[in-house]
Amino acid sequence: MNGGIAIGPDDDTLLVTTTPHFPNYIARPGPASVETYLLSEVSGNRIGPSHGVFVLDSPAAEILFDDTGSLAHILTVAGSVRTIDTSLMIDVAAPIEGPLPTVSGFPPGRAPAEYFHASLSPDGRTMIANRWHGRGVTAFNLKDRTATTIDLPAAMVGGVAFNHAESNHGLLAVHEDVQVVVYRFDPPGTLTELSQLRIARPVIPNRGAAEPFGPLASIAWSGDGTHLIAATDMGRAEFQVLSVTEEGGLLTAERFLTACPLSDGNRNLANDILTSNRLRPPTSTPSPTPSPTATSPATNTAVPTASPSNPPTSIPSPTATILPPPSPTPTASPPPRPLYLPLALRERCRPDEQRLDIALVLDASTSMLEPTAAGRTKLEAATEAARILLDQLRLDKGDQAALIAFNADVTTLQTLTSVRADLDGALMRIAVAQQTRIDLGVQAAADEFGSARHRPSHTPVMVVLTDGRANPVPADVAVANAAAAKAAGITVYTVGVGADLDLEALRAMASSPAHVFLAPDAEQLADVYRAIAVALPCAGRYWPGGGTGP
Repeated sequence: MNGGIAIGPDDDTLLVTTTPHFPNYIARPGPASVETYLLSEVSGNRIGPSHGVFVLDSPAAEILFDDTGSLAHILTVAGSVRTIDTSLMIDVAAPIEGPLPTVSGFPPGRAPAEYFHASLSPDGRTMIANRWHGRGVTAFNLKDRTATTIDLPAAMVGGVAFNHAESNHGLLAVHEDVQVVVYRFDPPGTLTELSQLRIARPVIPNRGAAEPFGPLASIAWSGDGTHLIAATDMGRAEFQVLSVTEEGGLLTAERFLTACPLSDGNRNLANDILTSNRLRPPTSTPSPTPSPTATSPATNTAVPTASPSNPPTSIPSPTATILPPPSPTPTASPPPRPLYLPLALRERCRPDEQRLDIALVLDASTSMLEPTAAGRTKLEAATEAARILLDQLRLDKGDQAALIAFNADVTTLQTLTSVRADLDGALMRIAVAQQTRIDLGVQAAADEFGSARHRPSHTPVMVVLTDGRANPVPADVAVANAAAAKAAGITVYTVGVGADLDLEALRAMASSPAHVFLAPDAEQLADVYRAIAVALPCAGRYWPGGGTGP
């Protein structure tokens, strides 16, 4: 592990980056993932089990929860942002592709995750991320799913931190290597400098040195928003406290802080700063408008980057209605009247009480014999992923699974059964051939759910995997078959492997955007199927308009 970690607002949910690295800590381009754990399940010095996994194509550098804890925004070392549902660990919006951060001495997009910092604006609409030697920051609009670069004169930009407290609310602090700067942020991409103060440069890591390195330009606001804590290097002190007054217009150096030493007396590996700065001001009290100092402020003009090609999935913004108090009357109290309150509902189900019938629909075209990054065939990686999903089913309590393979034709290798040995044997009998009749695979799965083997009390789910485009029959036929299956109450997941995919068809076939999974390399299928397995027990719909059902 070497990357982002975050604790949710419930003080129990923990999101952790699980990332492979080279021995010199350069992050691999992929695969990588974020897993969810519960702090309440810590036993001794171990935590677990994992309650979900989200697959990434590059390591996660920062993980930021929204105020409700239902969403998390993930910044990767490749400069992209993913927004996920923290309960189901699935995408809820289109990825945002930002510019690659630049760290001298490392290939673009492959520097260690600890170099990267990000912070959410108090309204939850914007994530600001540093670019290290990229001379500026990136503003990610989490609503519109676009990215804007903001140039800064500093040669290096480290930590960034929005202030969520009432005092100095909404101001952005940036650690610029040898100085701390406070800005006012005006969306979509303008920073106005309010004040700055020079500090001693933090210790930059030297991995060949015997002396442990210090914090990487981290910065944070104090809980009440009146001070900043910034990484520095002053003797054995790693942090300096700065007071922030005059609505952000004045920074004053105060005391130094030293991390607890290691048991051998050496300096600790302190790298980040955690405070209670998540308090929000009352909605009835407007935030003060910071005034710039007498010096002429520098205004930085935004340079918008390309928007994502696929239409964004909107993230609903929380709203609140303030009801005025009833006017006092000198005589009698007003009669009672109905009061209608908004209902924020997140469906829950008890996985132990849900039973599943699942059809694994696998592409068996000749392209599945192509090698993965690890050298084995895509088909071998897919069958291993299928076994992992089967491991998560409760076959001993009645769950059932079927296996269907398609190419120029379709073969139901195993009808719905709870016998694991029969399912494992079916996975060994997959034979490849040319062409990709996805439509036949979908139809065969629907037919199996229409047979007497399907138990009406079980939730029917099909997981369709393909590594290419439908041929010779157009994808419209598969989309129509999937639509009929969904109308019959079947939940449809689609999994695409590689780059030569008909993404529009995969999205149209799936029950929702959250039911679409993409794996650039088949070696990522194991994590994809783990993520699907987490969501499966509650794949159906229980409240009208809610959940992740068909």
